[in-house]
Amino acid sequence: MKLLYDYWTKARGIGGSRLQPEDFVVREILDPRLLRREDAKYTLFLVKKRNMTTHQAVKALQQLGWCDIGYAGLKDKFAVTWQYMSALAEPKDYKTKELEAVPVGRSRKLLPGDLICNAFVVTLHGCRDLRNLPVVVDELVQRGLPNYFGLQRFGRYGKNIEIGRHLVKKNFTRALDIINRQSGLRPVRTVPKEQLRFFVNAYQSWIFNEALNAYTKVHRKPYFGEMPLVGYKTNLGTGVMDNLLKEVCRKQSIKPADFRINELMMTCLGDRRRAFIRLSEIEYSLGSNVKLAFTLPKGSYATVLLREMCKN
Repeated sequence: MKLLYDYWTKARGIGGSRLQPEDFVVREILDPRLLRREDAKYTLFLVKKRNMTTHQAVKALQQLGWCDIGYAGLKDKFAVTWQYMSALAEPKDYKTKELEAVPVGRSRKLLPGDLICNAFVVTLHGCRDLRNLPVVVDELVQRGLPNYFGLQRFGRYGKNIEIGRHLVKKNFTRALDIINRQSGLRPVRTVPKEQLRFFVNAYQSWIFNEALNAYTKVHRKPYFGEMPLVGYKTNLGTGVMDNLLKEVCRKQSIKPADFRINELMMTCLGDRRRAFIRLSEIEYSLGSNVKLAFTLPKGSYATVLLREMCKN
């Protein structure tokens, strides 16, 4: 199963790597309309976490007494991130070793997608050829970036994709085997539906990546329109992107209707996602390391941008 694809940009990379969570800093930019809800019943918090996934942060905050927690997006683990969360909780400061939360107002419950964008500051150590930096930055700004889903969505060795594919094909025993690492440990219906849906979503994301990669193999002009994210009742037309998605589905022996899994009482709908994103500006400074500052739309992955820049 292929997870990494050919580079879109032709410029040479700069190399480099992140060494500690502080080298990858993310801050959510929330829709400002959500910050003006004084009559809402949820407390809105700005949460800072270090070396912790969003789900781990939610569990830690639940242990502090928070209830019905909502958030706008998932954030990386190996990073320092600021993200907003809503909760039925007392509006006061909370702090643990790796987690801090400060109340900033009232809100309805946050839902995935409520944010506008994410702002990143990334530090790269050990870059090999800084002369390439302005060249690759200029090419990315001029030609855009393929809007691939990042590797972190797919799990180690793509296991999330594999599980999702088995669920869509109704191979529940095989899916459960990979989840549990031993067959028959529990019925698949007892696995939390949110977890099962995450696996299917990973499979949908991989299908999108496969079709987008097929486009970049034969086209050098970016496509800034949207392409389908295949799911239940997705209607694939006759456009270039639709045909590429049809071909991936054909090779996988699946169809949109398969994303309704009646046995699990679960339906994973389709969506639309930009095939390429425009990068308005990438700021950088040079010293003993390289520091990058940029903003990406919600749902786009900084790791995809960094891979194009570093070409390690």
